[in-house]
Amino acid sequence: MKRPAPGMVLAVLAPLLGGVVLGVILQAADPRLRLYVTASPALVAVLAGLAGTAVTVIVIAARRRAAAASAASAASAAAVRQVAEQAVQDRLRFFMRLDHELKNPLTAIRAGLANIEQGGGLALASAGTVAAVASVSVQADRIARLAPWRSSFSAGTATRATSARCPRPLPPRRAWDSGPRT
Repeated sequence: MKRPAPGMVLAVLAPLLGGVVLGVILQAADPRLRLYVTASPALVAVLAGLAGTAVTVIVIAARRRAAAASAASAASAAAVRQVAEQAVQDRLRFFMRLDHELKNPLTAIRAGLANIEQGGGLALASAGTVAAVASVSVQADRIARLAPWRSSFSAGTATRATSARCPRPLPPRRAWDSGPRT
């Protein structure tokens, strides 16, 4: 709740403070001074009605102010929720895109390695070439491990807000992948 301005508090309390000060001065000047007031019952009823109206107006104004603050708070919470949901959607789109961008070169690398293996190139290749192919395979696996979220996208469990196309999984590991992991 918003605090009232100091000047507003003083303006509201000024009549009360003035009455207290005047009462102290009158009591100090002559303690025997008495003021007798007579009023008709009709005047007392009108004054009581005015006082009741003033209290009612103050209560209604306070309730309206509280309702407005509550509505502003609800609107603020809704805006925060919307921003958070948008951030989740943006993050999901980012990971989908990153997954796609990582999958394509990895698939090409693994396909090239599979072609080398199927073509018999490793059987005739030198030890250096075999080691290079194994190294490329290990590095491709390392890149694949950078994307632990891949399985959820590959399985097609992404939410409705994502693209309708879900990325395909990488091909399985081949025989040359049995080398040491680094």
